[in-house]
Amino acid sequence: MEFVNDRLRLIDQRKLPGTYEFFECATYEDVVFAIKDMVVRGAPAIGAAAAYGVALAAGTYQGLAAAAFRQELEQALTSAACNFSLNVYFTLRLILMMSLVIAS
Repeated sequence: MEFVNDRLRLIDQRKLPGTYEFFECATYEDVVFAIKDMVVRGAPAIGAAAAYGVALAAGTYQGLAAAAFRQELEQALTSAACNFSLNVYFTLRLILMMSLVIAS
């Protein structure tokens, strides 16, 4: 897993062991897909991918006024988080709260 040029590159776990390919995420929606479709597997990797998804979502709303940024980021992460297990949902909520504190 690496984050380069505002893109998250994941080893596509669906292709292993036969093929070693990367799945590239340019948006937080791509990260949601990667987690749901099991491109990335394992709790630590899913958590790290989710955190990078937050960074991608934040980049989408960069330049907005602080209140609008918070609202858009919270809406994006809440809608993404409802697609996952309870643990991933709470992890995303925690990341969201931390990112909002940092942005303040």
